[in-house]
Amino acid sequence: MNSEKVRIGVIGAGRFAEQAHIPGVQAQPDGHVVALCARNAERVSALAARVGVARVYTDYHELLSQRDIDAVTVATPDALHLPVALAALEAGKHVFCEKPLAKDTREARLLVEAARRSGLVAMVAFTFRYTRALQALRRLVREGALGTPFAVGMQVHWGGLGFPRGALSWRETAAASAAGIWGDGASHLFDALAYLLAPPEAVCAQMQIVRREPGTEQPDSVDQATCLARLRLGSGAPIGQLSAFSDRDPGIVQATLVTSRVDTPYGTGDAVQVVGTAGAANAALNRGARERLSLRRAGGRAWEDLALPDDATTDQPRALARMLGAFVDAVQRGHLDADQDPDFRAGLQAQMAIDAGLRSAQQARWEMVGAAE
Repeated sequence: MNSEKVRIGVIGAGRFAEQAHIPGVQAQPDGHVVALCARNAERVSALAARVGVARVYTDYHELLSQRDIDAVTVATPDALHLPVALAALEAGKHVFCEKPLAKDTREARLLVEAARRSGLVAMVAFTFRYTRALQALRRLVREGALGTPFAVGMQVHWGGLGFPRGALSWRETAAASAAGIWGDGASHLFDALAYLLAPPEAVCAQMQIVRREPGTEQPDSVDQATCLARLRLGSGAPIGQLSAFSDRDPGIVQATLVTSRVDTPYGTGDAVQVVGTAGAANAALNRGARERLSLRRAGGRAWEDLALPDDATTDQPRALARMLGAFVDAVQRGHLDADQDPDFRAGLQAQMAIDAGLRSAQQARWEMVGAAE
């Protein structure tokens, strides 16, 4: 593209469209939200009035037919990611898609192939990559400050004790979501794991659906999950050929992932901790507000808080705007930053781990993940 503003249509009129996609684009000097689309005409019109967007559509095909729209962001329920993103790529629009990329690995592969054929920018909304804390933690790992990593702990708790009354949200239904909190939260965690170290090669998970009050509507998607993952840094024998105790070999990393929408964590809450032979580092996982990164060196007795840029310590979720800014920049130059920005292949890799976790929980055994092609 030339230096003109990137004209973007936002498809979806839910909470995250209003809190992240629209203001994230509007915060960019070279980004411009020109249209909104959602099936509910009253809802999308009300949203457009609140955020100052003049044009609204109730059919995304009509939005995609507009020649003055360069790109779209997809902020729909998970089940609509495939048809909407696929139609957008076929219409010649660059695509920013919410995570998880699709409902399952098969759908994600279809989107990866479509993006490859189109040559367009296709990016997934893995927000943690744009937090200053995770970026700094990645540098610590790459610079060898932690020695050789051998363990990782990750957790997100997006919910709280007690349950809302009334109708379930779409995330609580299997028809609309990619496995509830497992798809929603673990997609972020698996991508963060790949960003920091490497994708998992094998996983073992247990999951739970918690019954709501008697007489109320019941969910059929995952409420909470705990997952063990094994990955290897560098080359070596496949994880699946190793016995449990051979994980002591250098380069093997064991990770624990916790995702929940039905509890409230005690203390610091959502975080990732990487432990290595020379120390450990712990970073907050959030949308870029009040970030934190702490280091404890081997032999040390206390955690040391490391300095982060000023824009990481405000009350605003600034990682969202940085993420949408990366998309706008990528559209302008015609490609993503391969070292930083998550493409659809990264979305597929996370989706493969999500699906392996579901198989593991169903079969009560370790499952291999495989590598995105």
